[in-house]
Amino acid sequence: MNDIESLWNENQAALKRWVCAKIRKYEDAEDIVQNVFIKAWAAECEGNGPKDHPRGWLFRIARNLVFDYYRLQAKMPPIIELDAFMQSVEDGSHGRAYAEMLASDEPSPYELVEK
Repeated sequence: MNDIESLWNENQAALKRWVCAKIRKYEDAEDIVQNVFIKAWAAECEGNGPKDHPRGWLFRIARNLVFDYYRLQAKMPPIIELDAFMQSVEDGSHGRAYAEMLASDEPSPYELVEK
């Protein structure tokens, strides 16, 4: 069985490049790669690590986490930039946008967490 530290040393840079190419956000890519190794370490502790091809196993974990990332992003409500919000307050359109948001069928962030 492979040691997690050696897997980290050999693969983390390539994983980070691959994940960053998929999601285009460096900070989120770092988080995903960290989670890859947390999952790998947990699997190793349970005796479920790879028998062959540990690099492919790590990339498969990364691929699944990227899918999870996009699923979560699709469920999240859009983020309103502060400058755009302040402009809408100044021109009086913020009330209309708020009313549209309340009338939508989209779940609130609190409802997403409860599920």
